[in-house]
Amino acid sequence: MNAQQESAAAWVWDAHSDIPGDLYLRDSPQRLGYHLARLRRANVGAVIACLWGYADGRLEAGSQQLRQLELLEQGIAAERDAALCRTPAELQAARDHGAIAIILGVEGIEVPPGTIAGLHERGVRHAMLRWNVDNAAVQADHLTRLGKEVLREIEGRHWLIDVSHLPEPAFWELLEETRCPILASHSNASALCAHERNLTDLQLKALAERGGVVGLNAWPPFLAPRSASREQFLRHLRHVADLIGPDHVAFGFDFVDYLLDRVDFSTRTLARGLAGLEDVQGLMQDLLDMGYSAEQTARFAHGNLLNLWQTVWQDPLVEGGEFLE
Repeated sequence: MNAQQESAAAWVWDAHSDIPGDLYLRDSPQRLGYHLARLRRANVGAVIACLWGYADGRLEAGSQQLRQLELLEQGIAAERDAALCRTPAELQAARDHGAIAIILGVEGIEVPPGTIAGLHERGVRHAMLRWNVDNAAVQADHLTRLGKEVLREIEGRHWLIDVSHLPEPAFWELLEETRCPILASHSNASALCAHERNLTDLQLKALAERGGVVGLNAWPPFLAPRSASREQFLRHLRHVADLIGPDHVAFGFDFVDYLLDRVDFSTRTLARGLAGLEDVQGLMQDLLDMGYSAEQTARFAHGNLLNLWQTVWQDPLVEGGEFLE
């Protein structure tokens, strides 16, 4: 196998997937099989599957997240080639056996903080404090006292702490309140597209200095004001990699093509050439054509996220430094 073939074969970890919301909106744990088939064809071997409390605006966010967790658990139990992974070692074991690794995350702490221990027991290992609206953890662009308490608890449990969706003041406060490396699972560069969900160069540098990783996003409004495309995604990748180093770059595609019939996103136009999982291996080849080595392309694909999770899981700076099985 030559270098190009090796890189094209590298499996991908998508740092942000809305699969639980899709299962919820269709009330179907069996729907997971559809997603697994697409992931396998795209050689996406791991996803952070986020519990999203705003799939249905009529219902309370926390209850939606818990129902999504139930449906996902049912779906995983029925599928032989999916594995809920609680540790980096479990993820590696899943990949060794050819299973697709699912890492549970929450997109906004919408459940009562007292339930975090229960979520940990059920396998949640990732969290964003906030989605696009204020909650008990983040209000008026700042962390609340409760938000800071939640941060201490999830850092102590060695979860991946995610700053995508945080307003900039809360981003800086989160860095002050934590010591572990930080993830921005699905954000791009504000220098190329001045969207509030993207990160400034100062934020990107601070994330890298902490040892963090940025998962780049394929959602069109975060790529360019108009005519979003795979080429625009690659521009963001090049900018971030040149600014903070390629070992801090990953993918958090945020694909929503499978939700367009259920959710009003105010647009149905997806990024040209990066609209869904079917375009992922073309992106991998583009990275080679840009001059990235097979090894570096594999690090973009999954290696940098693996390194991040391994570091967070055994971070001695976190109180106790214990492994939380």
